[in-house]
Amino acid sequence: MFTSQVSISIETLLHLRHPMQYVGFDWPAYKRLSEEIGEGSGLKLTYTEAALTIVPTSELHELIASILHNFITFAGMSLQKRSSQPEARPCVPSAGISASSPIFRIS
Repeated sequence: MFTSQVSISIETLLHLRHPMQYVGFDWPAYKRLSEEIGEGSGLKLTYTEAALTIVPTSELHELIASILHNFITFAGMSLQKRSSQPEARPCVPSAGISASSPIFRIS
């Protein structure tokens, strides 16, 4: 195994076209980079177990992510609504029920 020190300018990072991962990155350096790049840079930064991953995003990526989010939210609400609706079950005739009683009971 070998190690090396890599330095990349913020300007270069802002023009990334493909995801990159750096292993052996420390938390203070991640926080500094995150603050320097900022929220609206078009880059998503993640830090997990000393690995920094930088993923460039595009308008198409954000559009697809938004569509998927809306679809999943709508499908979840639809399933939740469907499961909370009353269920129709056939009535089992018992003593005291006449022939004119309803066939189905909503419970």
